[in-house]
Formats: sequence, structure tokens, C-alpha cells
Amino acid sequence: MPWITDFLEGDAGDKVCRRIERHMIGCEKCRMYVDIHRRVIRIYDTWRDAGIPKGAEIRLKKRLREELTHGKQRGKRR
Repeated sequence: MPWITDFLEGDAGDKVCRRIERHMIGCEKCRMYVDIHRRVIRIYDTWRDAGIPKGAEIRLKKRLREELTHGKQRGKRR
């Protein structure tokens, strides 16, 4: 769900954000999905502020991008 990044970063626009929020009221699966991504972003921010090595940061960003883009397939890649 590529919209997730725009939604979580506030770049989706008010109308789209309201629509997503209304949908999530009745959809536990989407609420959980968004909550997981919020937690991942929070963890990343904590690590970034701690000054992780540049190589690890690059790998982490790549992995997070993959998860945000292809999260449903994560079980298939292993």
C-alpha cells in the first residue's frame, strides 16, 4: 500500500487522510497495518538519533522501504 507513507507523513492531503481515517474506524486490519508502520518509523527515528553507522542506516532505509512497499509479501521472501 504505497499510500501509507504519504498518509503517515501528512503528505496525502486532508481529503485523503480523512477518508483513510474514516475507513480505519471500521477496519481493524488497516488500523493494525498503520500502527505497525508508525512503530517502525518511531524505531527508525530513535536509531537515527542514536547515530547508527551510515552503512547500517542505508540498509535499514532500504529494508523499511521494501516493507512499506511490499509488506504483504514479506513471508514469501524468506
